[in-house]
Amino acid sequence: DYAPDNRRYRYVIKKDVPAKVISVQLLPDYYETYLKKEFGVKGIDLKKELQVFPHGIFIPEIASIFNRICIFKGSKISTRLFFKSKIDELTAIIIQKAEELRHADDRKIAVSDRYAVARIMEYVNAHLSKNFLLSELASEAYMSVSKFKYVFKAITGQSFSDYITQKRMELACELLVQSNLYVAEIAYRLGYKNAGSFSVQFKNYTGVLPSNYRLNRACGIIR
Repeated sequence: DYAPDNRRYRYVIKKDVPAKVISVQLLPDYYETYLKKEFGVKGIDLKKELQVFPHGIFIPEIASIFNRICIFKGSKISTRLFFKSKIDELTAIIIQKAEELRHADDRKIAVSDRYAVARIMEYVNAHLSKNFLLSELASEAYMSVSKFKYVFKAITGQSFSDYITQKRMELACELLVQSNLYVAEIAYRLGYKNAGSFSVQFKNYTGVLPSNYRLNRACGIIR
């Protein structure tokens, strides 16, 4: 059992099934020497950049990188090149997302608009199988479509379509790990017309197909 931040994770270790935990530690030499030498990047404090992110934020692009690391198999040289490219990609995403969040914080959003979007988000999270129309959601929030899109991104840091994809994929990951539902049943529960379109979006999001994700996570059950 491992319990960070009052959340408990239980890992069930099965015979002949390797258990893997992947993390990335960026040492000062990486951004003080390597980034400056290779890309001419100056004044980057990754620790400060990370402090911009809200606690518990989930970034799909970073999750996808970790999943690709999990499944990569290659020679010594190809592995070194692959990991190097993934670390550079990871750093780029951190800097990009931090900039987006800082810009969002600079925007002045009325309290009433924040409450309206929060109400919409609560409704969406409870009805992930529905096909949402921005015009209907905007009307519920008493906004025009253009204003709703602007306010939603300013508050969440992402577009509505990206947000709904993230929430559906998060739930899909939970169902793949914590249930024995067929992939087609999970797709149906999340509002997809067929398992094929769901699998394509899931792979774009995580880097692996749903069946492979379930297999890779077979030794870890999140509670």
